[in-house]
Amino acid sequence: MKKLFLLCLLTGCISIMCQNNNNIIKEISENDPTISIRLLFQTGSQDDPKGKEGLATITAQMLTDASTKQNSYDMILQKLYPMSANYEAQVDKEVTIIAGRTHKDNWNEFYKLFKQAVLEPAFEQSDFDRIKKEHLNYLENTLRYSNDEELGKQALNQFIFQGTSYDHPEQGLIERVKNLTLKDVESFYKQTL
Repeated sequence: MKKLFLLCLLTGCISIMCQNNNNIIKEISENDPTISIRLLFQTGSQDDPKGKEGLATITAQMLTDASTKQNSYDMILQKLYPMSANYEAQVDKEVTIIAGRTHKDNWNEFYKLFKQAVLEPAFEQSDFDRIKKEHLNYLENTLRYSNDEELGKQALNQFIFQGTSYDHPEQGLIERVKNLTLKDVESFYKQTL
């Protein structure tokens, strides 16, 4: 999958999506001054190991909201801000998407940061602790007390898919997320992405 990622980035398309290890979909718009990139990995929350629900989401966040081997997370934010650029992860039941967007004039610098985020994450303990805390806050407070609609959807999913790998929220389960370690994240990254 990592070789496919490099192939996608080297094409220099305006909009890129990688799928199924062999399809590259590109859309070029002459009027849009931005470049968007979307990488689709066939790994989602259904691939969370039993007892480690939430691992896929935290691993994805460790790629897009954390340090790389070359830059600290603060340094990455400082570099992205003047470019008005960003990249982020979205984890669903079956897939993970890592997407980014920048103005075409900033593509070369953005490309370096994006590539490093996906291929050379630092897996720093401080980043892991921050991301884990954010996930626990979402599960314990936001989902439970201030997002009735999403809580209802998750309860319905748990009822319908009980006993399957689809029965938990993509962000995980509170007690399972509490038990996740940085070593779990590194291992999951190496095995699945």
